[in-house]
Order: sequence, then C-alpha cells, then structure tokens
Amino acid sequence: MATTFITGTTTFADPTFADPTGYGHGAGPSSPVPGRVRRHSPAGALGDLVYCLVGLAPAIFFFVVPVTLLAVGIGTAVIYVGLPVLAAGLLVARAGGLAQLALGRSLLGLPLSGPAPIVRRGTGPIGRLTGVLADPGCWKAFLYHCFSIAFAPLRFGVAIGLYAYGVGAVTYPFWRGWLPEQVADDGSVHRAAQWGHDFYLDTVPRMALLMAIGIGVLWIAPRVVRALVTVDRLLITGLLAGPGRS
Repeated sequence: MATTFITGTTTFADPTFADPTGYGHGAGPSSPVPGRVRRHSPAGALGDLVYCLVGLAPAIFFFVVPVTLLAVGIGTAVIYVGLPVLAAGLLVARAGGLAQLALGRSLLGLPLSGPAPIVRRGTGPIGRLTGVLADPGCWKAFLYHCFSIAFAPLRFGVAIGLYAYGVGAVTYPFWRGWLPEQVADDGSVHRAAQWGHDFYLDTVPRMALLMAIGIGVLWIAPRVVRALVTVDRLLITGLLAGPGRS
C-alpha cells in the first residue's frame, strides 16, 4: 500500500512503500496489468500457471550448479584454488536470480529492479574476486535458490494436478469412449472411469456429477496456485530485487 505525503498543496505517493506482490495498489504504471485487475483476471491466472510450469527447471539448475561449485570451492579454499570456484558458484547464483526476476516481471507483473552492481574491492583480479565474494546480492540469490528448490516442485505438482484433473473431468464425456472396457462383478461391460468397487461413470447423472466436480476444481485451481506463487513473490521481493522499481 502506497504511503501518501502532503506538502502544502501538493500531494504525492512514495513508491518505495508500494505493494511488492503486485496484487494491491502497488502494481504501478510499469506493471502490464494493474494489481487489482490482474489478481482476478484470466491473464493473471495464466501467468501464475505458466510461472509454475516453467519455473521448475531453472529452480533445479540454479540450485544444483551453485551448490556444487560452492561445496568444491569451500572444500579447496585452504589452498586458494577454491576461491575462484566459490566466486563462480556465486556468479551462477546471481545469474539465476536475474533470470528469476525476469520471469517475475514478465509472468507475474512484478515491477522490481535488479540488485545493485558488484562493487570491486581493489584492483586487478584479486579486487574482482573479493568483490564477488563480498557481494550481498550474490549470497541473497543463493539463499533464494535454496528456498526455491523446495517450493518449485510443490508449485509445479499442485498446478499440474489441479488443472489436469479439472480439465479432464469437464471434458470426460468427450474422451470416455477411448477408455478400455471393464467387466463388473455382475457381468456387465462398462467403458468408463471407475470410482471404488463397481461404480462406473457411464450414466448421465454420474458424468454430470464428475463435470460439476471438474468445474469446482477449475474454480479453486487459480486461487490455490496464486497462493503458492505469492510465496515466491515475497521471496523475489525480499532476496532478489534491488532498491526502487524497474
């Protein structure tokens, strides 16, 4: 929520107090869709879904590679060979953070700026190396990836499960004919999905019930996915974004 200041006859809002989630007043003019509109729009739900789907692979890559490099770097730091390896791991983590910020801007409408540039601590290669090792943005990006590796698979699985079940249930009458035949205990043949023992979804009331459940799941799905994505919004805002707005 933006904070308003009044000076004489002039009123202005301080953008540094804007809502970082992009769902409230703080979506700002740089956001593709205003926060309140985007929250309940199909475009917002689609952006959340795509973010969950495409975010899994980067989350795995930018966790495994930096952790491997940092482990090797710390293990060999005693002979100084590990320091460049450690710096390389931090740079990979920082690059992953910038990629995640780009996803947040394009899919979630987060109007956030990137982290501050790395400050060189001296001259020559040693100064550049020290600057990377002492850069808070690199370490915060690494911390973000440690959290993301836990949440990204959860977001992916829940989003796929809810939308797949909802769409499958709503369209069930159209693809039921391709299911294999099943024989019930009484000898009757059914070409339908089965709930429990000898309960086949091959009558109009039962198919209507399944379609109604599918509609309910599709109504719930964007709200559940939005709640999961909100966790990542807060992590991106707190660990990856720099001061100000893009």
